[in-house]
Amino acid sequence: MNTLKIFTLKIYCNLILLGYRELSWTERFWSFVKSFLAFSPVAFILGAVHAWYLENEHFFYAVSILVIINMVFGGRMHWKKRNFNIKLFLNKTSEMIISLTLIYLGLEMIISHGGDNYVTSGFRAALQMTSLLYPFSKIAKNVHILSKGKYPPEWIMKKLFDFEKTGDLKEFLDTPKTPQP
Repeated sequence: MNTLKIFTLKIYCNLILLGYRELSWTERFWSFVKSFLAFSPVAFILGAVHAWYLENEHFFYAVSILVIINMVFGGRMHWKKRNFNIKLFLNKTSEMIISLTLIYLGLEMIISHGGDNYVTSGFRAALQMTSLLYPFSKIAKNVHILSKGKYPPEWIMKKLFDFEKTGDLKEFLDTPKTPQP
């Protein structure tokens, strides 16, 4: 039996014992306490995830869509090169999802303790841009390879690589300077 089923069964059994009249009130009380302590952390985590989701719904969908698009273009590129391996493909995709989730959650927890101010807002924007650019940069690289360097243009690829190195959001979003004759 998996852990979630066992956990749910424990809560259910402890709740049943609450109504069992053959037990003393102290035994029923401790049954309630065990159920409450088992359920509270889960409820807290689910509540926190739900609150984050409501606040960041568009970001969540954007990351999800970019990961799926990355899977399509990455798979296409490796299929075209004739080195596609489904096990490696699934491992790399899982690695990307786990990396995005863990790093984002860790940094979001740090940011959330900074309060609501310009610094945390700017850092949150940079964090979300970086999280979106991780799968997007892989998509851009794959499209660049598949198009034999025609698309996206070289200056966009340079901006992506520079942003990955420096994390300077302002420099990334600035329009490119046109060369003067």
